Order: sequence, then C-alpha cells, then structure tokens
Amino acid sequence: MKTLLEKAFKEVKKLPSKLQNESAQQLLSDIENKLKWQAMFSYSNIDMDSFESMAQALLVENEMFKTSGNEAQQ
Repeated sequence: MKTLLEKAFKEVKKLPSKLQNESAQQLLSDIENKLKWQAMFSYSNIDMDSFESMAQALLVENEMFKTSGNEAQQ
C-alpha cells in the first residue's frame, strides 16, 4: 500500500514543471514552519492539543466577526 506522501508525489509528478516546483516549495516551507513551531513549543509546558483548540476557536470567532460585520454593511 502506498503512503499518503507517495500518493501526493505521484500526483505532483503529473503537473507541469512550474506547478511541480511551486508544490515542492510549498511543501518545504510547510515543513520548515512545522519544525519551527515544534521547536518553539518543545521547551514549554503548553499542551499542543489545548493550543490547537484555542487556535481553532479564535479562527471560528474571527470568521463569525467577519460574517456579522458583512451583514451589518448590507
């Protein structure tokens, strides 16, 4: 059975060279960002599940604020 990453590589190989390069750059950037976040929190007592829950709640709150703001303008 293929791993998800192998499947993604297979699909990217079907793209034109420019899109392959953009996809590769995005993947490398995502990996770098994930490693930075892991390093930042590896020395703290923050529970990552709690942090992710707080971040998700803030995103939902932000989206609700945008929606209510747009309704007020109409």
